[in-house]
Parts: sequence; structure tokens; C-alpha cells
Amino acid sequence: MIVATAGHIDHGKTLLVKALTGVETDRLPDEKRRGLTIDLGFAYQDIGQKDILGFVDVPGHEKFVRNMLAGVTNIDFALLIVAADDGVMPQTIEHLEILNLLGINNGAIVITKIDRVEKNRVNEVDDEIEQLLQGSTLQNAPVFYVSALTGDGIETLKSYLYEAAETTEQRQSKGHFRLAVDRCFTLSGAGLVITGSVFSGEVHNGDQLIVSPHGMPARVRSLHAQNQESDTGHAGQRCALNITGRDLKKSAVQRGDWIVSKPAHIPSDRIDVYVKVLAGESKPIRHWTPVHIHIGAADISGRVAILEGGSIPSGGTGYAQLVLDEKTNVLFGDRFILRDQSARRTIGGGYILDPFAPKRGRARPERLEQLLAMDDKDPKTALVKLLEVSPKSIQVNQFLAARGITEAEENIITEPADTVIFGSDENRFAASKNHWDELGEEINAVLKKWHKERPESPGLTVEQIRKRLSIRQIAGALEAAIETRVAEKHLTRHSELISVAGHRPAIPPQEEALWKRVQPILEEAGIRPPTVRELANVLDMKPDQLQKFLDRTARRGLVQSVAKNRYFTLNALNELGSMAQELSEANNGGAFNAAAFRDRSGIGRNLTIELLEHFDKVKLTKRQGDLRTVVQPVDKIFPTPTETP
Repeated sequence: MIVATAGHIDHGKTLLVKALTGVETDRLPDEKRRGLTIDLGFAYQDIGQKDILGFVDVPGHEKFVRNMLAGVTNIDFALLIVAADDGVMPQTIEHLEILNLLGINNGAIVITKIDRVEKNRVNEVDDEIEQLLQGSTLQNAPVFYVSALTGDGIETLKSYLYEAAETTEQRQSKGHFRLAVDRCFTLSGAGLVITGSVFSGEVHNGDQLIVSPHGMPARVRSLHAQNQESDTGHAGQRCALNITGRDLKKSAVQRGDWIVSKPAHIPSDRIDVYVKVLAGESKPIRHWTPVHIHIGAADISGRVAILEGGSIPSGGTGYAQLVLDEKTNVLFGDRFILRDQSARRTIGGGYILDPFAPKRGRARPERLEQLLAMDDKDPKTALVKLLEVSPKSIQVNQFLAARGITEAEENIITEPADTVIFGSDENRFAASKNHWDELGEEINAVLKKWHKERPESPGLTVEQIRKRLSIRQIAGALEAAIETRVAEKHLTRHSELISVAGHRPAIPPQEEALWKRVQPILEEAGIRPPTVRELANVLDMKPDQLQKFLDRTARRGLVQSVAKNRYFTLNALNELGSMAQELSEANNGGAFNAAAFRDRSGIGRNLTIELLEHFDKVKLTKRQGDLRTVVQPVDKIFPTPTETP
């Protein structure tokens, strides 16, 4: 269990931690000289049964609230400390407001310095605190009366903390590993060490991680969890990681950075959030208000873009987009605090909804519906709700990444029967069954209308279909949906053209007789078709007249033009494409050159170059320098008649 102190300056937070643990948390020379906590201090207490309490001692001075915030964003338990002689003070109130905004509801109230005052004064402070706590997350927290100097009440408080540690539910180590860096230093003989609270997942010795948002790779050489050497650390612990990496220096890592597993590295400077404004604020938060945003251990300047109504009133809530001046790394549910532009007071806070916030259309009604759907802690429920209000489909990998869901966990999230997952492993999309069926019906209707209007045409390109749909799908979704329907035999692909399964381009009666003469010649020639001039001589036709006919035939999808003077049947292209695929599969790395293809096909150098350039154009192959790799199945690009429904 991680425990943090909170409260006004000079109310005895550091002395109390020392009384509880025996550890002096003020470590900086200035802190010792001034008797004032400036930065975060840490102490640990072994309470047996392999359980260790971790204490985060935070500064109470208003100038160091940013440091206080770096220490309380991922704690299990809060000690709100009030001195009996002073009573409730400004930072008592602000620290309590921060705990409220962070949703910290597990804690205790400690009235310190009881040895300095009479009993009636303690009672007065008790009454002040009771009024202050009304409606707060700590409203029902127990109150303890202590003196760190005399030891009065310390053992009672200790016993309560030990019991709380036993009853506090241990955080599950779900999700990808994420640690918010709050300290960074070097040790002689060890190198770079970073410390912080683990927000999710697990870490082990030897793990390969990322310093985010910078994207620098790092390897864990060794680690301490709750101040003890360990082979593993997990969510809910404070960990110190000894990390190493190429060009990784102390100057490259700082407070506010994150150490994460690779899938959790999703840096963003636009984040959609749920915001609550403090009731004591004299003014609402208006659109584009400049603020300091505290997320994890970071303090980042930015602006608040209000998504509804132009402002959020005092005591009110609403959806907003945080536009940051620099990138950070956050996930759904992470809490944040907003302070004013001068960083002198806390004005509100909230939690993250979507780290993949759009730059355009952020305040459209459909986007607000999506945010409302996302605003559910259960990812499975949120996904179902989101799909219901998203006729454009959504990117599944992006949704899972925003929630920190691992591959091992994702099947539970995406398994509902009314959810359709489609696309490649790297770029998956999802739609509700209703929206999926509606999209399929509309694609069919668009194609059937086109086939009726232009029966001689083999179909439409994906882009032509996109322009004819009533709802424009997100990038990549329509392509993935069409490929899924092609695989299911509902649609047919002829190179770049899509048609309804079973559609055959109509040949005008006056040209059908000529096609019956041309087709057998091309089929017999196979992978070495004659030039237009050679074919014209065989047919006793003028070459330019035959050229125009073959161009029309190519537009119908019956042949493809590889060069101005040569046309291939789909069977021939399928055969040649299969040769390219064989070469790609046989070579290490999957690459082959033009000479290898020329030797394999035997079609000659010039025709080889023209054919491979055609393969690049239709995206069967991808060229890198003098080498090519087959990147799609041959039958997908050049379906043969026997494979076409």
C-alpha cells in the first residue's frame, strides 16, 4: 500500500512520517537547512507477511504544490494532516480538493501537535475538519490525534495503517507496464536509476521498455520494489529501476516521463477528458483557457478546449479536450489536475477518456456521443456502447491501446456476438452487427446501381464506392470491409475494381464476335501474349482500331494492359504473379530482382521490366531499390475465372 501525506506547511507531515517509520524524508540540503519540505520524500515500513508500506511525504507550501501533485496521483491511502495549533489552513483546503479530484477515498485525518494545545482547542479543530470534509471523498475517514514529539497516538495510527494495508484490495497487474517517473539519478557502479509509482502491469529484470514520450528504448538491469531488491514489480508499488540503453543518459529522462512497455507507448498532445471545476472557483473554465495540467508526475502547460456550451461553470462538469504544449503518455482513466496559468491555484481536474483525440470535429454531436459511450470503466461495455453510436466503425487496436489492454486480455473485450471485427492484425476495425449489415447493404446497392447504369463496366474502385456512400467511413475501414466481403464471396475484385459477386461485364453485340476471336489467341499465348501489331496482323485488322477495342475490353476487366502494345488475360497474370510469389517465398527476406524473375518466367528483359512495374502499380509487389517483395496474395489481385463466383 502506498500512503501519501497531505496538508498545510509546517503541520508536521515529515515529523509524523519519521515517527511512523523512523525515516527522515527531508533529504535535500535546503530542506534540512530551512526545516521545510521542498520535494517529495519517501519512506518504507515493513509490516510483516511480506507486506511493506510505502510513504510519500509531500511539501505543504503553496509554491511546491506541483511537487505535491507528482506524489499523490497513484496512491492507495491519504493522510490529511492538520496541526492542532493552526487548524484548517489554505493548503489544507487545496490538498483536500486535490484528493477529491483524484478520487482518493481511502484515508485518515491526523490532528498533529496535540501536545501544544489545550483539549478544547483540539475539539475546535475537530469541528473545523468535520465541516471541511462534508461532501468530500474523505467524509467518513477516521480521525487520529497524535504528537510526533511525545509519541501520543502514534501506535494507534500505526495499527490502523497496518489493518488498512491488510484490507486494501491489492491492485491487479492487468494491462501493459507503466511507471510515472518522479526521480532520476545515477549511482556509481550501477548507472541510471529512475523511481516512480507503477500505474499498471508488471516489470521484470531484463524487460525491454520505452522511455515515453521520447521513444527511447531501455532495458531493466535490476529493480527494487517497495525499497527491496526484487525480480519483479507490479501495479500499486513504488519501484526503482536501474535501466540502460544506447545513448540513454540522466539528462534524457526527467520527472514527468513514463517508463512503459512498447504497446503502451502512445504519446499524445491532444486528449479528450471529463472535467470537474471546483465549486469555489469564482469564474467558469472557458473555451481555450490556458492552464497547467498535472498528469502522472508531469506538469505540462496547455489549453482547455470546451466541447459543449463554451464553458464549464464553477462546481460543474463537462467534456473537454486538453491541447498540450508537449506530448505525454496517458491512458483511459488516468486522473489529472488543472491549475491556473500562473500555477497559483487548483481550478479543477478529471480523468482521461481518449488519448487519441481528433483535431477536427472534436465538438460535433457524433463525437460527443462517442465520448459519452467511452465514459464507462468497463471496457467491454464501453466498446458495445461506442459501436452503437459509431456507424463509421472504429479502430479496435486504438481502442484497446487507449485502455492499456494486452493481447492476452483482449478476447474478453471483443467477444460480444453483436460485434464484428475485420481488417488485418495490424489495422483492425470493429462495427456493431447492425452497422456492419447496413454498410454491406449500401455497398451492394451502390454497385448494383452502377452495374445497371453501366453494364459494360466491371465495377468501381474503393474510392469511387466511398464517394457514393451516405456515411464516409474512417480511413482504412471501407477497404478492410470490402476485402472481408470479397473473402466471403459477396463481392468480386478485378485488380482495383470491385463488383457484386457474379457480375459479368456486358459486351456490346457488335464487339462480342471480335472478342470471341481475340480471347482464344490470348489464352493460347498465355504468359507471352502477342503485341497489338502482331495480333492485328493475325486478325487482319488495323492496329489502331484493335488498340481501341482492347482498351475497352481492359476497362471491362477481361484483360489488363501491361504496356501500350501488350495485353494479358487474368489467367496469364495470375500465373506470372504466382512465379513472383514463389521467388519471394524462396528467397531470404522475401525479395527478388528483375533478373531472377526474367530467368524464372523466360519472357525477356524488356517485358519483365514492364510486367514488374505493373505488379507495383496494382500493389501485388512493393519495390525497394532493385528488389521487390510480394505483399498481397496473387489471387486477390488477379482472380481467375474458376475462383470468381
